[in-house]
Amino acid sequence: MRNAVPYKRIALAWFAASYLLLINQTAGFAAIKDMSEYLPDDYLGTEFKWSMVLYLPDVKDCLNYPGTTLHPLTKVSVRFNQYPSAGKVESKPYEEFWYHKKSILGMRRRNQITLAASSNGAIILCPRNEDESSDCSSAITNALVRVLLDVQFQSAITSLVVVPDADFQAIAGALERYGFYSEDKLSNNLNELALSLRLRGYPQGAEKLLYLKK
Repeated sequence: MRNAVPYKRIALAWFAASYLLLINQTAGFAAIKDMSEYLPDDYLGTEFKWSMVLYLPDVKDCLNYPGTTLHPLTKVSVRFNQYPSAGKVESKPYEEFWYHKKSILGMRRRNQITLAASSNGAIILCPRNEDESSDCSSAITNALVRVLLDVQFQSAITSLVVVPDADFQAIAGALERYGFYSEDKLSNNLNELALSLRLRGYPQGAEKLLYLKK
């Protein structure tokens, strides 16, 4: 039990540092207006060490045949970008997730990645097509939570999660079902918090700070 107090002090210091980093890293992101095109890696590379991009490939014809019970499918692909130096980006596919309605069917890890401890990055959710169902929001939120935990397990920091304005409220609500709550729904006890994230909508810039309870 002698180590309990020092451990709590370290945990509180880490959380405070993460919170300050979240505030400082979001100011410049207001300059990004159109995320439907190829993401501006030149900007991301100046603010972050890495980014994860979650997008929805077109799979509407996949397993679409008479008698199928697995259609429609939703596929969430994750691309990992690393910024070793200014103006340079190294990109590779990271993971793929497959969903039927709101249930996950499977996943595939395309490549292993290593994040430096305490390195800060961003996760970007690309817009879905207007004709895609709300199931896509549920699927991409599930994939987002899995990626967030991957980052956490490597002791890296997700400074910002950027989502389309049209899906902002739906994703914020879905995250609450995974245990992420806004500040007004938490006590002042920092020891009950395991993870924090700043959710930012684009292009309008709505923001919400959420916390994952232990």
